[in-house]
Amino acid sequence: MASTTSYSFHNEIQNGSEGSASTPTVEGSKASAANEVEAEPYRFNFGKHKGKLLDETPPDYIQWVIRENVAAGRPDLREALDQYQSRAATNSSPAPVPIHVRGAFRSNSTSSSASASASLQADWIVPRLSHAPSIFRDFGEDLWISNGDTRRFFSLSAEEMSRLPLVSQNPAMGRERYWLYHVWDLVRVRRGEREADEGLVQFLRRQRERLEAVWDSMGLGPMC
Repeated sequence: MASTTSYSFHNEIQNGSEGSASTPTVEGSKASAANEVEAEPYRFNFGKHKGKLLDETPPDYIQWVIRENVAAGRPDLREALDQYQSRAATNSSPAPVPIHVRGAFRSNSTSSSASASASLQADWIVPRLSHAPSIFRDFGEDLWISNGDTRRFFSLSAEEMSRLPLVSQNPAMGRERYWLYHVWDLVRVRRGEREADEGLVQFLRRQRERLEAVWDSMGLGPMC
C-alpha cells in the first residue's frame, strides 16, 4: 500500500480535476535528444557481453542491467543507459495520459480498445518515472504497488513481473514493491490501454477504502 497516498490525492481522482504534470510530447523528446552531446559509444567491460557495445547487446540483457541497478557506481554506464532510454522514448509514442480514469468514479464508460491489439506483442521498455502523469504521484512522490496488489489488480504473470524494476525488496516480509506507473505502462503495452486503466481504477479505489478504514480506526471521521 502506497504510504504517501492521502485524502488530497484521492480528491483529485474522485473529482476529476487535472494535475499540473503532463506527459512530454514527442516533439519535446526529439528536441531534447537532438541537443544531447554525442559521446563515445559505451562498451561493456564486464559480464557475459564484455567487449560489446551497448547497442550491440540484446535488449533483454539491457533491461536486466536497468532492473538490477547494475549501473550503481558506474557513472559511464548510467549515462549510456540514460541516452539509450532517451532514444527509445524518442522513437516510440509517449504513453497516453489516462484522462478518463479521473472520471471513472462517476461513469461506467470506457475507452475503445480497437487500436490496442497492434501493441500487444510490442517489446516493453521501462519508461522514465519523470514521464509519468500526475495521477501516479502524491505530493511529488511516485506511487508504488505491492507484489500482491500487482497480481490482484493487473493480473501480471511471473514473466511479466520479472521485467519490472524493483522499488524495494524485503525478504523478511516476503514481498516486493514496484512503481505503479511501470506496472500500468507494461499492461498498456502488452494488453492495451483499456485493461491497464481498469486495473488502475480498481487499485486506486481499493487504496481509498484502505485509507478510510485507517481514518475511521483513528476516530478522525470521514475523509474529505
